[in-house]
Amino acid sequence: VMGVDTAWGKKGSYSCGVVVDRRTAEQVAEVHGRPELDELARVVYKIHEEYNRAYIMPEWAGDENEGQLAIRKLEELGARGWLYYRDPERGEKPGFVTSVTPRPYILGLVKEAVQGRRIVVRSKEGIEEMRGFVRNEEGKPEAVEGMQDDRVMAWALAMRALEELPGGDGGKVKVGSYLR
Repeated sequence: VMGVDTAWGKKGSYSCGVVVDRRTAEQVAEVHGRPELDELARVVYKIHEEYNRAYIMPEWAGDENEGQLAIRKLEELGARGWLYYRDPERGEKPGFVTSVTPRPYILGLVKEAVQGRRIVVRSKEGIEEMRGFVRNEEGKPEAVEGMQDDRVMAWALAMRALEELPGGDGGKVKVGSYLR
């Protein structure tokens, strides 16, 4: 599975994609940087192809124009059947909304997996971002000043993708203890 956090105009923000093996919850690839969103889509699609057509959970971010460019490009490239859609029967668009309501839930998935030693993070920078991701004075989870949260959010989307796929208990993927 692949979680993709997109930087759609936020100054200083990065885009990040994290590929996680659905059987072991081990990170097998990562892309991180500030490419144009159409280029990000091409790189994500190439990685999707290299990793056995990985299921992609991209962030639904921004407006219809700039923020959705990466998702539209992924569809054009042929990833349509491998993208997360909120409710395809109702004609909803692809991508996971990381707004105020679902954000704590998906971040909780990462927190539980890290605390339970059920994931393997191979990126040194990813580990650093996780260490620098805390609750602010108002209780909102965010990166401490001077750090980013792009890898954390990509992991959160990947964890939600693992939960979305069939298998394990109740149709959810069971993530085993694989941290070494």
